[in-house]
Parts: sequence; structure tokens; C-alpha cells
Amino acid sequence: MNPSLQIPVKTRIGTFWVDVGWPDLKVGFEFDGAVKYSGGAFGDPELAQRERARRVRALEEAGWLIFEVKWADVGDPARLDALVYDAFLLGLAHMRRVG
Repeated sequence: MNPSLQIPVKTRIGTFWVDVGWPDLKVGFEFDGAVKYSGGAFGDPELAQRERARRVRALEEAGWLIFEVKWADVGDPARLDALVYDAFLLGLAHMRRVG
């Protein structure tokens, strides 16, 4: 089962695109670079944080398991591998429970 990129997910507040994940398992990864929370030309960092939290809540309400990937994860292949592996297993377990 290969992951997909930019997965459209319809939620109660609109459609969002999950960066990468397994649609069949409803497991997704969101890469969240810190630059959008730095202010200045990127807008209000507090508003960006609230919008991110609102978006993740909506995705989770739609039945998705969402995992955040940070630069530190990308820079540590073993940690990233463990995150992906654990998320995949959680997705399989979740699908078995809900059918």
C-alpha cells in the first residue's frame, strides 16, 4: 500500500488537502514549517496556529489520524521512519476497529 500526496479530504468546514498519507487508512502527515508562524509577511502567527488547530480538528472529526512532521523529523531518518511506521500500524488498528 503506497502513500498518496495532497489528498483531498472533505470536512464539515470545507475541503482540505493532507500533505501525504494513506487514504484507505485515513492516516495523514502534515509538514508544518515554522516559517508561517514567524509573523511579518506571513501574517499573524497566533492566527496561523489557531487555523492549523481548526484544520486538524476538522480532519480528525472526518475520521483521519493526523501526524505532524517537523524539520527535526526530516533531519533524522530513523525518527521519521519510526513515526511513519507507528502511524501506519495505528491506521491499520483503527480500520480494524471501525470496520
